[in-house]
Amino acid sequence: MPDPTNSPNLGYPLPHPDNIAAEDATRLRQAILAVDGDLQVLIDGLAAVETVQSATAVGLAAVQARQARIETAILLGFDFT
Repeated sequence: MPDPTNSPNLGYPLPHPDNIAAEDATRLRQAILAVDGDLQVLIDGLAAVETVQSATAVGLAAVQARQARIETAILLGFDFT
């Protein structure tokens, strides 16, 4: 049975009809801080993915440049054997 005092997916504290406003204010503050922390984890993860993608693009560009130089050398008749 789900816990009505917490969100079903991530367990963030929820306001409750039986609570006084001060209790709900505290629970909402806790929930907002938890969401803020979870979003920061996602932002950091996306930044790491972007860093890997950037490094991969640089590596791919280097490989493509080398391939172009080899193809040019072959067209000019360079024998690699």
